[in-house]
Amino acid sequence: MRSWTESKLSSELLKVVDRAGYKTPSPIQMAAIPLGLQQRDVIGVAETRSG
Repeated sequence: MRSWTESKLSSELLKVVDRAGYKTPSPIQMAAIPLGLQQRDVIGVAETRSG
């Protein structure tokens, strides 16, 4: 996943992401969102406020 449109999030969630001002997903979001959408457990480590 390199962009929000590739994320396969619902249109409602994509609108929220856009309104929040997130233009591109952070590295942790790029890695975790596809796994979460597959109903997999996800544990991630990232810098505070990085996503």
